[in-house]
Amino acid sequence: HGVNFGAVPTQDRHGNAAGALYFDGKDDYIDLGNSRRLKPQPPFTVCAWVTFERFWGEWFFTNNYDEDYYNGFWLGAGVGGIGLPIASFGNGGLTTPLGGRSFFGQDTLQLHNWYFFTAIFYSTEKIDLVIDGKPVKGNYLGYGSSLT
Repeated sequence: HGVNFGAVPTQDRHGNAAGALYFDGKDDYIDLGNSRRLKPQPPFTVCAWVTFERFWGEWFFTNNYDEDYYNGFWLGAGVGGIGLPIASFGNGGLTTPLGGRSFFGQDTLQLHNWYFFTAIFYSTEKIDLVIDGKPVKGNYLGYGSSLT
């Protein structure tokens, strides 16, 4: 259970009222606290149903946000404002390729579609993305080391 900071109930992918949460893309989030269970070492998998009104190039999930540092792992879409899916992890370094490793999908997502987004973190070197049950082709950026 987390503390809601600004997200509002909205219709889910099945049309159920208040079956999902809407985040404004700027400052809404759910704070899940600082549990070690939310900072696993690979291998682990993270899944979420997501839809987008616009692509801000921001993350829709992170387990360890720290301004200007890559810590923990995160999922996102909208890199460059064009809807590219991404899964990343950080090793505690600054926000440069030396601070973590990212996998960028090469196919763009569409606005207003629901996607079942799955990121599989096998190690600090290997990340797979699967969207709607289909493996995503893409490229890596950055370097693997320890996950913090």
